[in-house]
This record gives sequence, C-alpha cells and structure tokens, in this order.
Amino acid sequence: MSELLDTALLIILALATCFFIYTIVTSYYYQWLLGRRLKDELGFKDGAAYIRVGRRMHSAVCLNDITPDGVFHRAGLRTGNVVPELSHTDLFRYLHRNRGKTIDLVVVDGGPGPPFYERQRRAVRILVPAQSK
Repeated sequence: MSELLDTALLIILALATCFFIYTIVTSYYYQWLLGRRLKDELGFKDGAAYIRVGRRMHSAVCLNDITPDGVFHRAGLRTGNVVPELSHTDLFRYLHRNRGKTIDLVVVDGGPGPPFYERQRRAVRILVPAQSK
C-alpha cells in the first residue's frame, strides 16, 4: 500500500511539474517572443487592471497605452480599456493565431466601478496584420 501511495504521489508531482513548465514556456513564448512584435504592430502596451470586490482583488489585462492612429486606435480601443475574459498569454495567443484575419475583441471600460465581469461589454473588430516574413 505504501509503494502504491508513493508512486501516486510521484505521478502527481511529475504532472504538476510538467504543467508548471508548460505554463512558464507558453507565457514566455506568447508574451515575450511574440508579444513584443504584436504590441508594436497593433500599437498598444499592456498591463494589469485591479479592482477590489469585497475583500478580494480582481485583475484583468489592461490596455495601458494605445498608439494614436495605430491598429487598435483605429478599431476604437482606448487607453484604459480592459480585456476581462483573457489572460495576457491568452490575448497574445489569440492575436497571433489570427494574423491576417479580422477578430472581435471584447473589452470593458477600466477605472473604478463594479467588477469587470459586470460591466457593459463591447466587441471591437480588429484586422490583425499578417505576419511579415
């Protein structure tokens, strides 16, 4: 029984380690390697928006700086908009996988107020530039 328990714990530890490594690698790949270029091409900088709900802090991706006349600006995004449904990694993955296509990005207004998930959502249509070679 003890050997079975030890084996099960080792398997769980190995799976947790694999998940941790996968998370770190995908974050680095999408946010750093691909994200820098996407931010330049689309004209934005990202950050985090926080809001207190009761005792808890909720966070979401915040579009901190929108470049005037950039792709995001022409699509109607503004500095301070929040992307409540995607993590940083998921945002860059979504943008990268849809290069050369038109996408809808759901945003809410940032700043103080109700939780992000309760705010009025709006879909912004963006043509993500194709990847240059």
